[in-house]
Amino acid sequence: MTPPIYVMGHRNPDNDAISSAIGYAWLKNQLAARDGIDAEYVPVRLGPLPPETAFVLEEYGVDVPQVISNMYGRVSDVMTRNPISIEMGATIIQ
Repeated sequence: MTPPIYVMGHRNPDNDAISSAIGYAWLKNQLAARDGIDAEYVPVRLGPLPPETAFVLEEYGVDVPQVISNMYGRVSDVMTRNPISIEMGATIIQ
């Protein structure tokens, strides 16, 4: 199995950032299962759990996403082997 794909909102998360991460991770897992894709999407948060979010998650029986202290990107995460490039003076059509 491939490593999990973390779904998160912004730093210092509020209710909508955490709820969106949970919902989007659920949707992506459903689509991956439907399409036979070997992927796991895990909702996470980048900061403390606000009290109102704790209340909402407890009220609906949803697990609190684990907190991740940092998500520093690495060049290897986004770099492609043969990037398409153009010269500085190129036109839009080129």
